Amino acid sequence: MQIGTVSTSSVTISTRGASGKTATQINTEGFTLQKDLSEPKDNFSPAALSISDYQNQLRLQGAQKQSFVVTKGGTTVASIGQDGAAMFQDQKVAKIWDEVGGDMEAFASALKKAGYGSNSYAQGTGPTYAEIHQRIHGESYETLITRQTMAFSKEMTLLAGRQSFFSTIA
Repeated sequence: MQIGTVSTSSVTISTRGASGKTATQINTEGFTLQKDLSEPKDNFSPAALSISDYQNQLRLQGAQKQSFVVTKGGTTVASIGQDGAAMFQDQKVAKIWDEVGGDMEAFASALKKAGYGSNSYAQGTGPTYAEIHQRIHGESYETLITRQTMAFSKEMTLLAGRQSFFSTIA
């Protein structure tokens, strides 16, 4: 990054309150403002993100084993992945998780006191994220991938349009 000094002058800030408009002048003497003089690195292209790469990333996420599953009345309401990623459908469980700071023993104990059930799984033996998704939402993980891919495609199309617009006015 190249940095250049920018000359400064006094700044006036105006505000409007219930009693009317006020203006405050700030002396910027002694402040050094800097401007980044390096070339912009705006070489992002939505075309660089392929739909198949996006879908593959979602499938990898779906294959992640879960090490801890929380239930309430026989219904799955949360899980903790073996990588530490958490999925909560019950805000009370999320609050308990935050309160124990990730301590799994304290989490299991607090869940039990609050009337939840839980199962711990050894490395590589728990259900997958996709299986938990299906338990919680009642839809296949492939349906989720399809829905998220459509949203991703729409966002990339919108982003490409914005970039095209900004490059024409630049």
